[in-house]
Amino acid sequence: MKNLVNGIHHVSLKCRKGQEYDKAVDFYGNVLGLETTRVWEDGIMFDTGNGVIAVSYTHLTLPTI
Repeated sequence: MKNLVNGIHHVSLKCRKGQEYDKAVDFYGNVLGLETTRVWEDGIMFDTGNGVIAVSYTHLTLPTI
């Protein structure tokens, strides 16, 4: 079977503003040690070496899981 996916450019994670966002940023930046490549008003982007992980927060109310 031929590979249909050769790679992933980025993964985008949407969090609640506040503690949930802060925990995600801490995990990717401090626990995994990923380098920050970009920061904007409601988000941050980390370099994985083969792509990026974008973590941002929403101003909308998200359901609790």
